[in-house]
Amino acid sequence: DRHALTYAFSGSREIDLFEHVFRPLYDDDASPDDARLGRLVLDDPAAAFARDGELHRRLLEYRRRGKRLHTTAYSCHPPRGSSGDEFVFYILDRTRRFVEIGHAAFDILADALDAPLRTDGPDLRARLERKLMSCREIGPTMTKMFLVSTHLAHPRL
Repeated sequence: DRHALTYAFSGSREIDLFEHVFRPLYDDDASPDDARLGRLVLDDPAAAFARDGELHRRLLEYRRRGKRLHTTAYSCHPPRGSSGDEFVFYILDRTRRFVEIGHAAFDILADALDAPLRTDGPDLRARLERKLMSCREIGPTMTKMFLVSTHLAHPRL
């Protein structure tokens, strides 16, 4: 789950957004509704990140308070016409895709995490790199960032 959330953060890379919209879903003192939504983010991203759903509403409210939805540290490339409320949905949907990518990446790593000794590190890294590079909006720079983050989280791999 933490692996998927790490990837989810890259949907916007905006710390304040993550701290105010997503992290409260996982706090120890989260309301029952927030805890359910947090579980839904991880278990059924398509439902959790649905247009006009609770997360969409929260992102719209966040944006209407004048908050940024995306870091300026790197460029995202929303589809033509994705401005205003459509940009909010673009970031929501991008975050959903990154949760799903995080799950897929973890699936690649799962067997290796259970093994007592790694002997296929370069092959494992290459498989993960190929998977990431096949994803929409993930190029070489984001792939490197994900690979480094994964290595830092799981150094024995």
